[in-house]
Amino acid sequence: MGLCLQNLLGIKRGNYMMLTSNGMNAQECLEAGVVNEIVEKDRIVERAWEFARTYIMTRSRSCRRLTHYICVRPWKELIERDFRIHVLSEMYSFNLSGSAHDFDSIKYEGEE
Repeated sequence: MGLCLQNLLGIKRGNYMMLTSNGMNAQECLEAGVVNEIVEKDRIVERAWEFARTYIMTRSRSCRRLTHYICVRPWKELIERDFRIHVLSEMYSFNLSGSAHDFDSIKYEGEE
């Protein structure tokens, strides 16, 4: 999550969000450029289909595929470059803090 926050909000603001665990409301996300528009909760699926029909499905399949590749490329590069260190640091801090979870009480399917 920290990796995404740093990338979307910038290093300073992303770090602040990670350290404070403060949330952002929809308007703050819009102002920070994290989202492109705000839609009422009961209209999300309807708006997604409207967007797809208007902007995405009007293009050829090859154009959609290439555009998708271009859009996800920066995220893939980011994850390949920094994901390992973020997971490592989260696991390290988890182990140092001493987990409050009781993992011995978790039952899996087929266990009694």
